[in-house]
Amino acid sequence: TGQDAFGCTGQSSITITTLPNPIPSVVAVPSEVCVGESLNLDASGTSTPSPGSISSYHWDLDGNNNFEIQNGGAVQVVNTTAPGSYTVQVLVVNSDNCSASQTTTYTVNPVPIAAFSAMDVCQGESTTFTNQSSISPGGSLTYNWNFGSGSSSSNQENPSFNYPQAGTYNVLLTVASSSGCSDEVNLPVTVYPNPTVSFTATPQCFNVVDFKVNNPQSGVIYVWDLNDGTQTDDTLFAHTYSSGGEYNVTLTATDVNGCTAAETQQVDVINSAPLELVELPNVITPNGDGLNDFLKFSSNFESCTEFEVLVFNRWGNVVYEFSHKGTPFAGVKKGGTKLQPGVYFYIIKSGTVEKSSSLTILQ
Repeated sequence: TGQDAFGCTGQSSITITTLPNPIPSVVAVPSEVCVGESLNLDASGTSTPSPGSISSYHWDLDGNNNFEIQNGGAVQVVNTTAPGSYTVQVLVVNSDNCSASQTTTYTVNPVPIAAFSAMDVCQGESTTFTNQSSISPGGSLTYNWNFGSGSSSSNQENPSFNYPQAGTYNVLLTVASSSGCSDEVNLPVTVYPNPTVSFTATPQCFNVVDFKVNNPQSGVIYVWDLNDGTQTDDTLFAHTYSSGGEYNVTLTATDVNGCTAAETQQVDVINSAPLELVELPNVITPNGDGLNDFLKFSSNFESCTEFEVLVFNRWGNVVYEFSHKGTPFAGVKKGGTKLQPGVYFYIIKSGTVEKSSSLTILQ
């Protein structure tokens, strides 16, 4: 209604139409991912009252109100590169040029880096695995080890494992964060075979023993412990002990990988016993049972001394004689006739020394 200077009045009217805004909807699918994974920002659920329609989508992916994607589609694919929490905004414009915006957030979790180290070992030793995995920013991790030998595995952080055989094994470590992000690494570990070791010890007279490494291997170092304070790395040699007796001799082999093996034998060192110290036996039982069938003397005397023996009957007749190289007396005459049980006599001579004793033959 209006009035002019003369007091005259008049009326006029206008119609104003209020158009509805669109109703935006945006979701992140999924809303939580690991670095390197992709997700969809989906605004396809946006609506607007009829008869209008959605004409465009404008996207702010950085949360700075700068819509860097103009006239984009209803769905945007995001390829994640860094961990963090992100806010995105979509501005929706309908066919009436009315607009509205909506925000949503999504989370990108860090991915751990799987890493470990392990020393190569010799067969029989345990391989220790040192975990070197990490996650940034920090967080707890779980571990799954596959040792590459059958179904062997572990969930310890720094496990140990004893491989049953020498060889190269591929070890797989999988680490996972509390948010389910994971990484894995596969590395070989080597278990070296141990060297083989064997030796022969041949006792000689007068405390001498011949030693020999059986089938020595190239690149292997052999060290002897002769149990009398002597060590040597020879592979073939003779050693003289200061006295006879039993010695526990050990040969240790070490190869280029530092792997070792050892063998120990008891070696009987023979010293020549003079006849003056030899105890003379006085009974034999030549019945063929393998026990006391012959007139025998101590081994170190028989092995290392020249001697001869004369056996007499009670009338002083020689019924048998033998030397250190001959067949010892077994209750049989020189001609092979078996002697009757009873008491006989013998004389043993070695150099200028002579001893005698009675000898009873029992059946």
